[in-house]
Amino acid sequence: MNPTATIYDPDSKSFHEIPESELAPGMIRAQVEGREGIVWIEPGKLKQADFQHPPFIGERRDKVAQVQAAFPEVYDKSYEFWEDGFRRDTNPDKEIGIWLHIAETYSAFASDHPREYRGELFRLVLACSNSGRDQLKHVFEPDFIQPDQVEAVISAFYGS
Repeated sequence: MNPTATIYDPDSKSFHEIPESELAPGMIRAQVEGREGIVWIEPGKLKQADFQHPPFIGERRDKVAQVQAAFPEVYDKSYEFWEDGFRRDTNPDKEIGIWLHIAETYSAFASDHPREYRGELFRLVLACSNSGRDQLKHVFEPDFIQPDQVEAVISAFYGS
């Protein structure tokens, strides 16, 4: 039996089931308030929450600066962009930790590769962070990274 995935459309506030194998590349897992379980959403349909935390200082600010510096050629965003997003998150420390893990995994495989490879590597590590290991084949398709390297990145991300 083919496992199914629940798709959520924030515009119509509707849910529907599709075979997991039909998940579109780039779809991300999310939780919807008032509904149990994981749903899948197109990233462009996500809505930004209001600020939930004051501007960061100290160690939290330093960690955000680490994330900001981690992806200069593939996701070059300002410190303000990163802090703004984390301040809107319910649990910014958890989210910062996830991004630090993304950065660590990315940097372990990025050196000495052309920009196209690094861009795809970034997309792969993001897919790992937004998907379960079993769903990766549905939401990420490599063009530049060889299958054995894809598996090495996946193993490094998930720790197995």
